[in-house]
Amino acid sequence: ATEAAEEMPELQEIKALAKQAAVQQEDYDQAKKIKIKIVTTVAKAAEKKAATAKAVEVMAQEIQALQQAKMEAVAVEDYDEAKRLKLQIEASSAASATASAAAFAAASIADSVVAASG
Repeated sequence: ATEAAEEMPELQEIKALAKQAAVQQEDYDQAKKIKIKIVTTVAKAAEKKAATAKAVEVMAQEIQALQQAKMEAVAVEDYDEAKRLKLQIEASSAASATASAAAFAAASIADSVVAASG
């Protein structure tokens, strides 16, 4: 998946060059097809970027709620619950770190695709 993601901007650049060549050859049907592919790819990249960012935001809110619940458990001296919440926070934090890395990668790819299609 990473290899395909790294190739995406290059593919977009190739498509843009192919579109320019089609226009120069006055093959407007081909130019239109290429333009549609570029627009579709850019839209999909932007959607993935937004969806991944939203998922990271939701995970952060869940972790914050778990931390609040853990503090409340400690306040009432329910240490079994506090420990359970601590472990859940640790697992969620690890998943959130992975999701954050994915969000950063998605944002970089989306930005590259948009730049290449311009």
